[in-house]
Amino acid sequence: MTKLKRILLIATVLLASATAAVMIYFFWFTPSGYRISVSIHGFSKLTDHVYVENGWNGKPEELLATLEEARQRVTELFGGMESAPTLIICDNEHKIKRLGGDHDTMTLLINDVHSYTSLSSEFLTADVLAHEMTHAETHQRIYQNSTDTSSIPIWFDEGLAVQNDYREPYSNETWLKLTDNGQNIPSLSEYGSGETFFSGSTEDRRARYCLAGHEVSKWLEKNGRSGLLSLLKRVNQGESFSELYFAVSP
Repeated sequence: MTKLKRILLIATVLLASATAAVMIYFFWFTPSGYRISVSIHGFSKLTDHVYVENGWNGKPEELLATLEEARQRVTELFGGMESAPTLIICDNEHKIKRLGGDHDTMTLLINDVHSYTSLSSEFLTADVLAHEMTHAETHQRIYQNSTDTSSIPIWFDEGLAVQNDYREPYSNETWLKLTDNGQNIPSLSEYGSGETFFSGSTEDRRARYCLAGHEVSKWLEKNGRSGLLSLLKRVNQGESFSELYFAVSP
């Protein structure tokens, strides 16, 4: 073997080792990689796009019924579903940390749009499922064939998800209390980035969700489903969210 061939062989081995190390790290030690490869981490496939932790004590039939109720809410809002988010059910604290959350959705743009929702049994309700599935559907329509993951503001993404989340902290009655019967409504600019929107106490965050939900609800009352679908499509095509939203906003 010549010196050049030895060098090339060593370089190939080192490159292969480095690639393997990166893949192991990604699939085992990052939340996104762990969700993508959940089937090798002690989870079983319950049905298409639904995985449960091995030994999970829940009732599959109840889970599937709750999932169907959530799907119906999302279908009603959008007129159909284009997304197929993967649902991961886990109650193991160690694995929840690996997944990066026990009631949230991660959307990844890898050749296509893929959303992965991680839930513990504590949050396994139609409200939470519909909320997270609304995120997945919004992201599917916004990010399809796109690489711009900042095309919609956090307040709109969360406000739209609240339309399918009927929990009391996001109700109209709560909104009235937060705003002194509509007399003191914060400006949307106060919500800021995701870091700002999700900052503070649980009560602070819930208040922002409620306020954002009411704002989007008012917009939907005027513009309807057709307006929503048009907005998402045009933003996907590169138009400015702000220009479109406030051009027809009440």
